[in-house]
Parts: sequence; C-alpha cells; structure tokens
Amino acid sequence: MNQSLLQGFSPSVNNRNIRVARNNLKVSNLQVKLQVITTVSAVLNLYWDLVSFNEDLKARRDELATAQQLYEDNKKRVAAGAIAPIDIIQAEAGSGDIRGNGTPKNLWSIRTGSGNVDLRVPSEAGFDVDVSSNSGTVVVDHPVTTTVQGRVQERKSVVGKVKNGGPTISVHTGSGDIRLD
Repeated sequence: MNQSLLQGFSPSVNNRNIRVARNNLKVSNLQVKLQVITTVSAVLNLYWDLVSFNEDLKARRDELATAQQLYEDNKKRVAAGAIAPIDIIQAEAGSGDIRGNGTPKNLWSIRTGSGNVDLRVPSEAGFDVDVSSNSGTVVVDHPVTTTVQGRVQERKSVVGKVKNGGPTISVHTGSGDIRLD
C-alpha cells in the first residue's frame, strides 16, 4: 500500500480560489467597460438625433416664415389690385398644420397626413361641408344640416350644408384635429 501524505499541499491548490477571484474580477471589469461603451454609444446616437431634429425644426420654421411672408405679400397685392383674389383654395401638407380664414367663393380642398386644420369662416357664409379625420376630432361651429342614413356611431366626419349650402369646403386629415369656426 502506498499513500502520499503530502498530496494536495502544494501552493497551487491553496491559490485556486484566488485565481478564480482574479478571473471573476477581470470578467466584471470587462462587463463594466462594455456597459460604459454601450451607454456612451446610446448617448451619442441620441445627441445626433437631437441635432437632426433641431435642423429639421429650423428648416420647417424657415419654410413657415417664407409661406407666411408670401401670404402677407399676396394679401397686399390683392388689396392693391395687382392680383386677383384666389377663388379656389387647395392646400396639402404631409405632416403640418394648416390654418386659413375667409369666405369660400369656390372649392376649398385641404389635405394633411398628420396635422391639424383650423379654418375660420364668417358666420353669415353659406357652404357645403365635407370634413373627416381618421384619428382626430372634428369640430364644426356652424349649424350643419346633414342627411343621416343608417346607424349613427362616433363620428370622425361631418358632411352637410351650412345656411343652405354653397361652395364646398373639403378637409381631410389622417391623424389630426379639424376645427371649422
């Protein structure tokens, strides 16, 4: 029979737990570095998204200012008699609000994908109304005569006549509110 009395008494056996702890420390350090890199990358992406959105906002504001200036210039030209008033109004926007006011003399056709529409028409004006929104509210602050056929449910559209009708005001938006007062 042969039995080794010093088996398992070397320093490597005693240092095993220390080596495991050192390896676990290295893994933890690498995980922290990975988390820092991921967080910094996410912050950088958010920063550049913000820069892009700010540039887009600036461009849209410039576009709006140009359109408003053109509108004001055209109002002055109409008042001076240099140009004729526009009888047919047509406006489209992919994603923006549309505002307008006046008395319809002919068709007003207004479309927007995801914006609000706010129109002001004098209370004495007569017109046909055809307005709808897929996912917004529709408010018409004029008495509207409508013909209802079938079941009436929550309505996102109004079709009818104001003061015995007249030129049509047609407004449609995908995801915006419509207000006609």
